[in-house]
Parts: sequence; C-alpha cells; structure tokens
Amino acid sequence: MSFDCIISQVHVPDHDVQGNLKAPEKLKLVEFAIEHLRKFNPKSYLIIAGHGHRPSNLSTFDHHHWEDRCLPLDQHGYVVGMPAQYRFVSLGIEHAKEKGFKRILKTRGDCVIGIKNVTAHCNGILETERKPLLVTQQTGPDERMGDCFMYGDVDLLLKTWHRSNEVLHADGLQNTALHFREAVGDKDSPWLSLVKRTCALRDIHNLKFTCLRWNFHRLGGLSDEVRRQMLDDEFDFAAYHWGKTNGAHIFDADGTMHGSGSWMWSEKSFYGG
Repeated sequence: MSFDCIISQVHVPDHDVQGNLKAPEKLKLVEFAIEHLRKFNPKSYLIIAGHGHRPSNLSTFDHHHWEDRCLPLDQHGYVVGMPAQYRFVSLGIEHAKEKGFKRILKTRGDCVIGIKNVTAHCNGILETERKPLLVTQQTGPDERMGDCFMYGDVDLLLKTWHRSNEVLHADGLQNTALHFREAVGDKDSPWLSLVKRTCALRDIHNLKFTCLRWNFHRLGGLSDEVRRQMLDDEFDFAAYHWGKTNGAHIFDADGTMHGSGSWMWSEKSFYGG
C-alpha cells in the first residue's frame, strides 16, 4: 500500500533531561518502542533515523539511518541548531519517497501508538476529510504546528522537513509551521484558516499516542507486566497519552482540553464543537 510507511526519529544521549533518563534507560524504552511498533504494524514499511547510543534491534526496521555520535544538546534536551531534529526526519522522508510511498506517518521513537495498523486509520481520516495532512496537539495559534505525530502526503512533508531548509525559528513548533506555509505556497492566509483548509486534527488520546520517556519511571521502568500489557493490547494507552503526565494535554469527557497546553487547538475547538 502506498500509504503504509512509518518514520520514527529518536536520539539516545548519555542523559536525557526529558524524563531524567540515563542512556541504558532511554535505550530500554526505545528498544521496546521498536518492538511495539513492529508488532502493531506487521506489514508496514518501517524507517528509523537517529543518533546517539545505538539500539540493539535496529534490524527490526526495513531501513535505518543511525549516527553513533549524539549531536550536542542544550539544557532542555533539544539538538542545538536543529529544531525538531528536522535533518534526521528529512532523511527518512527522502527514503520513503524513493520507495514510492505517497503518504507517510512521522512519529517519535520514544513513544508508542496503541492503534494497530495506524497508517490505515490515519489514511481513512484524510480520505474522509479530503485533506493532505493529519496533525495533533501542539498545533495552535501564533503559527505553531505539532511536529511529533504527523501523517500525510509525502511531498508536502518532505518540503516541510527538508534538510536544506533554513532555520526560520529556534522553536521546533514554529519552525515547522513556517516551513509548512512555504510547502503549501501560502504566505498570506490567517494561520487558522490555512490549517483548517489543509489539515485534519485528532486529539492525542484518540490517537493513543503514548509517551514513554516522561512515563518511564511511573511505569516501573517499563516493567515486564507493563510491556506485556502493551504488546498484548491490554494497556490503557490513553491514561498515559503524550503530554498528560506533565499536565499539557488534559481532556474532559466532552473533549474540552485543559492544562498548560490549553492554548493549543483540540478537536473540539478546531472543528467548532
């Protein structure tokens, strides 16, 4: 299928301040995320691009690009001078395009997605809404586009993430948004109008996009039982969705989003519910 490709991007430093993880702990969760990604997506073409300490199971992927030297990080754990680590993402997208994929999913290698055959799920959303891109939280006003989970047309994503792109903003969300504007060739439309015209949006808990780095210690260092539940699809992924642990994405039963990330769009606010 021309849409069944997943690109995972991750780095494994000596110490990751995002989650307070030593290298062996970060490796443990990344290697599990790789195992989980393959089990839930057995027929997908999987690509990983990353740097730092090398996971032992890279051969799980159909293609990998790995650099053993972790690039310099700032005090917040971000790669210096490379918002959202766009160069590594770009390498994965370039390979996907060479393989003939028309749509791809870009995700993080330190998260898991609790939806089986997730590209088919995402592709159905785009087909229904007739949009070229699916995004989730961290997309919102002031020209910010969530860069952790994106599914859409490969050419659009390649232009947005291209490794020759100039850094237009140090913040990854704003840098991605600015290059997205360039990719769709619209520099003038109001941001909300542009995103509504080109993007579908789904809340993070509905995508079952689950953070491992910030939840690693809460989950007993990914205990055997937790890993079993996740692999056997018995785990409550939504309870640990990305951004919930640090209070960024908190949802009421009616879909209203609260927390430190309440400035972002949710499905309810984006679609006017």
